[in-house]
Amino acid sequence: MSTRLIDLSMPVDNDMVTFPKIIQPRLEMYQDWKEYAEQIGAAEHGVDWLTATYRVELSDHVGTHMDSLRHLRDDAPGPEQIPLEYCYGDGVVLDFRHKEAGSGITADEVREALGNISYT
Repeated sequence: MSTRLIDLSMPVDNDMVTFPKIIQPRLEMYQDWKEYAEQIGAAEHGVDWLTATYRVELSDHVGTHMDSLRHLRDDAPGPEQIPLEYCYGDGVVLDFRHKEAGSGITADEVREALGNISYT
């Protein structure tokens, strides 16, 4: 069996769906490639295409994220205390393409699909 790392995180953009009452993300270009090259003096030496800079504003509850115990108590560990190993693990791919979109997947259907691939 091969091993692949699959990124399941959501892309963050200005129009993404957020939880109700959560600040909508705002990503705006603060300085484009040419403006930055001019600002640092590289343009006068013929380098007119460097890095762009974005201003990013978002809530800690946007997109793919983990809540820490600090949400519940101010003396609890924050997200920086969550070990990286908690953020990835083994997984399997289950095929539910036969289901109608939005129809939901039951626990029994998951158990059956796991049995179909001999996953224990």
